[in-house]
Amino acid sequence: MNNKIMLMLICFMLFITGCAADDTPPDTEDETYGKYSANGRIVKIDNDGFHVQGEDKVKLFNVDTEKNSNFYIGEYVKLDSMDGNSYDVALDEEYDYTAAIATDIYDEDSKLELKVSEISRDETGEMRIKGLADDKKEYYVVVGPETITNFAHSTLKADDHIIVYSEDTSSVIPAVVEAKAIMVVR
Repeated sequence: MNNKIMLMLICFMLFITGCAADDTPPDTEDETYGKYSANGRIVKIDNDGFHVQGEDKVKLFNVDTEKNSNFYIGEYVKLDSMDGNSYDVALDEEYDYTAAIATDIYDEDSKLELKVSEISRDETGEMRIKGLADDKKEYYVVVGPETITNFAHSTLKADDHIIVYSEDTSSVIPAVVEAKAIMVVR
């Protein structure tokens, strides 16, 4: 008798949860030209386009990587559909880079103050900065995907002054610096 009551109770619970299901069809991806399509952080750049991490997953967007060579891994962007297959990229001006950095957690002994002389993007999409210290030493700064900045990467310009907190610095000349955090001083 207890087994029958338990079985009826389970069937009743399954019936109720089945009735509560949302029967509305999922949204289709009918994107019109110029419609704001997505935003997120660039996590990879390759020949296929930009891999952008949104709220819940990484999605590949077909973009002209040569035309958009001023964007870098770690940067927050928004994407607009041009024709349903290819996307135009713009800087996400709503993301607050300054909220992500707290200088009191970095080792002052690893601090470098540099003047930016050259900026490039390597084949993986990471930013590379050539900088000159006050003592005329040259540094090549590697801005990795986990490097924290107080600026959008594509807004950095030659002659900007930056403070770099290093994760690791090589002993070769010019020194290669893996940056933990970078702050632009404007």
